[in-house]
Amino acid sequence: MPVPTGFSPSRWQRIVDAAGHFLDRWAAEAIRCGWNDRDVFACNPARPDARFDYMGLVLLLDRCEVVSLDKTGADLLTENSTALRYRRRSLPADAVNLWDLAAA
Repeated sequence: MPVPTGFSPSRWQRIVDAAGHFLDRWAAEAIRCGWNDRDVFACNPARPDARFDYMGLVLLLDRCEVVSLDKTGADLLTENSTALRYRRRSLPADAVNLWDLAAA
């Protein structure tokens, strides 16, 4: 899909790469823990690059990697070795999945 509005090509490529790595390594565990597509791929339809309150996990993996995952969230490690916690939460009703941006 083309680079969505607001993302630089390099940032978008890092997100695509991180999404692929997440799917290869964590998809089965995420499913076992009850995660759904919106938990992982959601974004704001008008500002997918900036509305953090809409972002599923994948958009936050730019320069981060998942090191563990459970039903309440994911532990992340930044490229500077800073530990972060992504808390799985209900997202706004008008959030869309990343692939819906390409269809719009």
